[in-house]
Formats: sequence, structure tokens, C-alpha cells
Amino acid sequence: MSTGGGFIPPISSPTPSSTSSATLSALPRQRSHPLRPGSLKESTLINHLDKTLLSINRRHAKKFSSRYENPPESAPAGSAAAGPEARSERGYESFAEVVGDIEPVVDLVWVSGTPTLQIPYLISLAVLVNTCLPSYPFAPRSTFRVLRKLDSIFASLLTGVDVEAEAGETPLAGFENRRDVVSMTEK
Repeated sequence: MSTGGGFIPPISSPTPSSTSSATLSALPRQRSHPLRPGSLKESTLINHLDKTLLSINRRHAKKFSSRYENPPESAPAGSAAAGPEARSERGYESFAEVVGDIEPVVDLVWVSGTPTLQIPYLISLAVLVNTCLPSYPFAPRSTFRVLRKLDSIFASLLTGVDVEAEAGETPLAGFENRRDVVSMTEK
């Protein structure tokens, strides 16, 4: 009995990008219209995203720094505010912490509904996840949650429709009149 060169025959199951599982990645609802190019809202969003990504990169560069530094004695216990900017003095200790800072940025970029911002920033975020992942002990829950979310977003951007929408062919903001917003280079 030949199995075609020793390869295991493929199992017919849907690819992760084509399955609709809104409960697994829980993408927030997008804006109905993209941000206007050059608007104050777009500039504010770009500045916030750049600042946050820089902070995440800095904390990643300082990974496991708390093992080598003593916490300042003058700081009251529990005084650290939430967000990557407030915790920039110390590095990440786990990939779950990295995801805790990356996931809100992914959500914000997705909610913007602006393909001209979504595509480059989401590619940067995916590269950041790929860069950080091997540096920390494996954290399956947070790792697969952020990867599921990125998978759904990229599938939606490539098709021009929200793959998690209940209605089926719901066009994304910025894709209403055309489906070829994502260039071949970006694909």
C-alpha cells in the first residue's frame, strides 16, 4: 500500500483564517468610515501608536531587568499606573506582559477602520510579536489569543470583508467601493 512517497494525506479541515469564531479573538467593532487622511484624529492616532510601539520595544530590550535591579524604596507599593508608558522603567518578565501591551494597540489599529494605517501598523505589530515570542517562556493562552486576533484581522484585510461578522459579507471601512486596497507588495 503506497501512501504517495511517505507523506501523510492531508486532513480536510478549514484553515484558521476561514473559520468564524468571534468568541475566540473578540475583535472590537470597527469605525464605519476610515479616518480622513491628514486629519487631526489621524495625526493623533499615529503619534499615539508610534509612542506606544517605542515604549513596547524599549521594555522588550530591557527584558528580565527586574532580576538585576532593586526597586526604588521611595516608591509606594502598587503605585505603578497601567500602560506601557507608566511601566517603561522595567522590562517585560513574560510574553503575557508583552501581549498585555500589544493587544490594546492591535485593537486600536483595528478600530480605526483606516486601511492606510491598519496595514503598515499591523504588519509592524506582527513582526514585533514574532520578535518577542522566542525571548520569553511559552505562554499558550496569551500567545494564541493574539495570534488568533491577528489572523482574523489579516484575513479580513486580504478579503476586504469582516470574516468574523455574523452577516457574512460586511465590507470593512475603506473597502466599500473596492476590494483591492491591499497591494500585492503588502500581501
